[in-house]
Amino acid sequence: MSQSYNAALVNKILSDFTKGNKIQSFNKLGQYLNNNPKDLTARYNYGYMCQQFDKIDIAKKNYLKVISKDPEHWQSRFNIYTIYIMEKSYDLALKYVEQVLKLKKNFQPAQRDKALILYYMNKPDEALIYIMLSIKQNLLDYLAFNTLGLILISLKKYDEAKKSFLEGIRIDPKYIASYNNLGHCYTLVNDKDNALKIFKKGLTIDPNSSEVINNLANYYNNNGEYKKALKYYFNALKSNKKNSSIISNIAIAYFNLGNAY
Repeated sequence: MSQSYNAALVNKILSDFTKGNKIQSFNKLGQYLNNNPKDLTARYNYGYMCQQFDKIDIAKKNYLKVISKDPEHWQSRFNIYTIYIMEKSYDLALKYVEQVLKLKKNFQPAQRDKALILYYMNKPDEALIYIMLSIKQNLLDYLAFNTLGLILISLKKYDEAKKSFLEGIRIDPKYIASYNNLGHCYTLVNDKDNALKIFKKGLTIDPNSSEVINNLANYYNNNGEYKKALKYYFNALKSNKKNSSIISNIAIAYFNLGNAY
């Protein structure tokens, strides 16, 4: 870093951000960056702050600037591929996760995330290789076990998938996605009792999880309890108002209700 950059000031701003003075710190770092546009440390952290404030496009622009100037800055590549996963831009996500793995060979979180990306790209056999490498490095990574379960479902290995989700739940009993996916797995094998049990258990952990509420509504819809299904669908819609899948499910439930009489 150039001697003209004020590393102490940047570190103070970052410390204040961590302590909770987020808006003031964000503004200060933005002002600093206007005066020191080539300070890559400041730019990376500004991108991170933008990501925290859901200013995703600005975050990406800052990460890409760092990447263009520093061929070894793996953190920017790591953060930007997580954004691309969220945006379902899986080709770009794969590009940058592979760059991370070149810079940090066998980096466990990147191996796990590469498996998830390959799963989303409908490449479960390749995904399975990377998720097993990831789990071998960290047997307590509940996120990895959740991803493994998803991959095994896509390979129609339902019993193994259930074991994987249950292991993730054992490691972290509060990770809601494992309950949601385990309940879905039980649904796929027509184990209705266990599906209902797991979805209800998930709601005790996170009563506002739109995914679990939606899946519980699906359970009731599939079992002919259309009014109860609609109640849960509308509850799911409260916390996820733009979810087209929930809206579609509501329409289906109304259609089923109308045909029930």
